[in-house]
Amino acid sequence: MTVDRRALAVLLAVAGLAAFYVGGTAAFEAAQPEYEHAVSAASPAEVERAESAATETDERVVFAFADLSADARDVFLEALRADGTAVVTDRAATPPEFEYGDTGSYGEGRYLVRYDGEAYVVSATGEQAAAWLGGVPAFAATLLVGGSALLAAVLRYDGALPIRSVTTFVASAVAVGLLAAGVLSNPLFAVTVFFTVAVVAWAGLERAGWGTADAARD
Repeated sequence: MTVDRRALAVLLAVAGLAAFYVGGTAAFEAAQPEYEHAVSAASPAEVERAESAATETDERVVFAFADLSADARDVFLEALRADGTAVVTDRAATPPEFEYGDTGSYGEGRYLVRYDGEAYVVSATGEQAAAWLGGVPAFAATLLVGGSALLAAVLRYDGALPIRSVTTFVASAVAVGLLAAGVLSNPLFAVTVFFTVAVVAWAGLERAGWGTADAARD
């Protein structure tokens, strides 16, 4: 028995379009900058350091909780009630009074907030400049995967494909997908590796004659 190549071509085309959609979404999400807010209790020495910085800089670095904007209060409380951090991925939702940096200096990503009789240090860091780099691997994999599947669909549209080649393709795809999911710990990226290696393996095996000798018996 043989499998209609046109039916398989349609499935490959659908897989390619799905890979473009899933991979494109993953690439877009990976490219979004993350603004992290870490909140921790301030020691007396830290409070003194913040108050000293407040007199030496034009930037406001010491805040009462009531004076914070709604966005700042939200991220502060979220971090305080969680594991000490709160992440915002929408630039428009970041607190306007915070500047994001990694210097650890007051006014450049570090602030003191007084809340409920206690003092807390807020460290605000962001990855705005190089955020787009995070989406490059997913974007490249998306082009490779989606392109491979669509190319295979076009090349395999006419004729018939031995069923054994199809089963080999599916088996290799499942094996590689499971391996990628375990190693990369990223299901979306695992999908891209899954299709890429599977399409290449299937095309290579068929070109080498795998399954063609059994086509008549199948």
